[in-house]
Amino acid sequence: MSLETADLQCQINDIDLKIQEIEEAIESLKTERKQTEQEIQDITLYLDSEAKSVRMENDNRIHNLYTLLDLQHDMIQKLQERVENLEGTDLEIMFYVPTHDTQKIDEVANMITTAFGGATIIPNNKGLWEADNDRVVVDDITIIQTVVKKDRTMLDCCIETIAQRIKRKFNQEAVFVTARPIRARLF
Repeated sequence: MSLETADLQCQINDIDLKIQEIEEAIESLKTERKQTEQEIQDITLYLDSEAKSVRMENDNRIHNLYTLLDLQHDMIQKLQERVENLEGTDLEIMFYVPTHDTQKIDEVANMITTAFGGATIIPNNKGLWEADNDRVVVDDITIIQTVVKKDRTMLDCCIETIAQRIKRKFNQEAVFVTARPIRARLF
């Protein structure tokens, strides 16, 4: 064999070795590719599962929110109905006056009757309050009660006017007045 032929044979062997190395690298890359594809598939399945879980949680939260909104709507509706029912009710108004002059009490009761159509005198009550000097003051008081329609126009003005007259008549610094909604009926 000639030197040139031997040299060519060596080059062919080198090329064959290189081809074999390339084929092995290609096989290794194919194996890595399959592993990577499997990892991608596993990750995709995991993410799909997590996404479904998150969607289910969100769907549950949304359902719970809608349930809460429905309950809130029902509560608001019931409260509105209660307010509407109260709008047609009467008011019980109570004036607290000193008991020391029964003639003046009768005059106030007549004034309230004229203003509101009726009055009830509730005698023999005690009123207590703390004076400026931290001393408890006890007064005998009479409560004059009346019931009026809540929708009566100028009701606050009438109550304040009567309270001012009571203050002057009994020489008081203030007059305690309460008003609360009630359902009054005559039988």
